[in-house]
Amino acid sequence: MAIITLWSPAKKQIGQTMSAIAIGTYLSIEHNSKVLLISTEYNDNILEIGFNIKNVNKTMIDSIVKNSKINLDSGVDGLATISYSNKLTPKIVRDYTKVVFKNRLELLEAPKNKSREDYEKILESYKEILYCANQYYDYVIVDFNKGFNNPYTEEILGLSDVILLNMEQRITKINEYVELKKKEKFYNNKKITLLINKFDYNSKYTQKNLMRYFGKKEMMSVIPYNTLYMEASEEGSIADFFLKIRKLREDDKNGMFFAEVGRTAEAILFKLQELRMTK
Repeated sequence: MAIITLWSPAKKQIGQTMSAIAIGTYLSIEHNSKVLLISTEYNDNILEIGFNIKNVNKTMIDSIVKNSKINLDSGVDGLATISYSNKLTPKIVRDYTKVVFKNRLELLEAPKNKSREDYEKILESYKEILYCANQYYDYVIVDFNKGFNNPYTEEILGLSDVILLNMEQRITKINEYVELKKKEKFYNNKKITLLINKFDYNSKYTQKNLMRYFGKKEMMSVIPYNTLYMEASEEGSIADFFLKIRKLREDDKNGMFFAEVGRTAEAILFKLQELRMTK
């Protein structure tokens, strides 16, 4: 059981969420693992749209009949309320998720509160939510807020077993990371591995060239840009998309995308094993 957090010091959209979804979906399909996908971004609904998940929780609805005072919040909102009363358990976490593949892939909705103040308060509960979820799921994939804009960033990253530091395939951003490694101790953490999102095979900054640039000890993975995957995320058909392309050969561009996601996922598992051996 492990917490795998995708994070970036940059605040702009760089494809991090789509990479988190791809990795989580792959692990659930190819490893038959119990995976929980979590987004922490305020009012983010990419997970629900991408998997066409309706805002229905059968467990909660069944409970309403028995207890009219039940908390009607869903996802992280509901779990945060329970966390405040110190009653959160691994089983309760599962009751607040949405199922994509039964016993394999589930989603936890991001906070959807009307005020920013409520959202800031909910951030306090993430550590306990992740701790409980990690006791039930094989892999908890966290699409974590970008930047250092809240006091809980270091806390969540510290709780994570592996941190995927998301980057753009641009030399300016690559150079920024190299400088950060020289100045900031955090970026030399053994739990960190680099991930290039929306990777373009036609760029001269190939994976091999970047690895050479960073040095042999720097582990780096990529998730290529794929048009059909992006369209599937808008159409609510991500699950079907992955099931359709998983048997394609790598000489097909969609087969190549699936294979690259697979290599990234396997690299994460190798990193987990490596870190556990060194403890």
